[in-house]
Amino acid sequence: MLVSSPIRSRSPSPLPSASQGLPPCQPCPAGFPLKKPRRQAAGQRSVPQCSSARGAARRGRGRTRVQRQADRCPSSSSSRSNSPPPPLPVQGERWMDGSEQDEQPSVHPFAPARTPGAQLEYSPLELFQLTFSQSVVQTLCTNTNKKAQRRIDQGMKTPWSPLEPGELYRYFGVLISMGLVRCPETRDYWSHARCYSLPFPRTVFSRTRFEAISWALHISDPDTDGQNDALRGTDRYDRLFRLRQLIDEVVAACRSFYQPRQQLSIDERTVATKARIGFKQYMKAKPTKWGFKLFVLSDACNGYTCDFNVYTGKQKSPTGKGQSHDAVINLLTPYLGTGYQVYVDNWYTSTALFQELHGMRFGACGTCRENRKGYPVTKVNDMPRNAERDALLKYYSIRRKTMKWYKALLFHFIDVAVINGFLLHKELAAQKQRRPLTHKRFREFSLLLVVVLWVQLVDLVASQSLSVTLAQWIAPARRQQAGSDVFIALLMVSII
Repeated sequence: MLVSSPIRSRSPSPLPSASQGLPPCQPCPAGFPLKKPRRQAAGQRSVPQCSSARGAARRGRGRTRVQRQADRCPSSSSSRSNSPPPPLPVQGERWMDGSEQDEQPSVHPFAPARTPGAQLEYSPLELFQLTFSQSVVQTLCTNTNKKAQRRIDQGMKTPWSPLEPGELYRYFGVLISMGLVRCPETRDYWSHARCYSLPFPRTVFSRTRFEAISWALHISDPDTDGQNDALRGTDRYDRLFRLRQLIDEVVAACRSFYQPRQQLSIDERTVATKARIGFKQYMKAKPTKWGFKLFVLSDACNGYTCDFNVYTGKQKSPTGKGQSHDAVINLLTPYLGTGYQVYVDNWYTSTALFQELHGMRFGACGTCRENRKGYPVTKVNDMPRNAERDALLKYYSIRRKTMKWYKALLFHFIDVAVINGFLLHKELAAQKQRRPLTHKRFREFSLLLVVVLWVQLVDLVASQSLSVTLAQWIAPARRQQAGSDVFIALLMVSII
């Protein structure tokens, strides 16, 4: 692994020439006998070798771990290697060998812009709305109604009534429930077959209404889509125009309500889809091979998504240092503060990047690629390809197959909102020294509160406390439904 530190410049030490000869071998400090030298060509001087060094060289062939120069006897000749020739060093710089004493780099003091952790005092009921606020949902409803009306004017015969914010929140709740209970097809959630027979979706929506909302769901303003499409092929064309407004809102929410701890992680994330769009990626080494690639900055302690960028295809690097360099610099914005430690994989690691991060008062650590420019020839440790990443996003995901590429990213943003809300809930529970909900329970009560309590809470939360509001709403149900005491207790625990 390569840890960021200022590379020391030293004048290259002179090497002995062939005419000067080599010094005689000193007795091995380990006490091993010296073996007879091999027969050399005429005119060459033979040098005895330590038996321990030769044995270690034979045993070390084929290993994947980094072989240190200190394991060899100073007088032993270098072993043969099939590795490529080392890259040319930077002028005035060189890599130190194992016999030289290393200098520890200076550690930047950790000075975050805010206190690390959750930056709010909210209940789990409102954590989802931090990302999908009322203004965001109202914009989605307005654009969806415009898109539906335009399709109806074009001759599409689909029953449609204007979409309201409360109804769209219930639509999100049904999507969350679909992530908890998987069915082969969307129609099966409304099926009366005994093997399915799920009552919850039918109590919220009819299947016709759910499919109508899915059919008309639109994020950007349809009136301005044509203006951006007319710029296709120019530098002013925005490939993410249909998602740009929502992306800005989600990123702003991720930044505002949480200050990450000192350890940060930057990695790729794949949103699975096979939609017909030019910047869809194929990555054969990834578990999800087809989809959109995101560069994600997250808290290494809990996986909270702090920031992200959607990769839209190969473009000219503005800095001239490569895409991996620019992806890291763009995510590490000044709002974080200084003294953070960034962990990356070998695709990002480079001496130029780590030196620039050191100048920005960021520490950096990452695995190395032996063929990267400026590195010595080494062998890196093996890393399993099936390492689990973004595990929380895979559990109970609401991802559905869709023909529109921007809907796939919309579903991913809903997953991000739920996961970030769950992580904030755990932070708040730890601050109050209370036991947090599990991931599954948090999703269950989130969808119930979003679907059932949204209309009542809009008018009542502003004037009354949340617990009083719930007590007034649940009081009639306690007299009508058996087993409601358990439901009330769990509901109060999840909110308080």
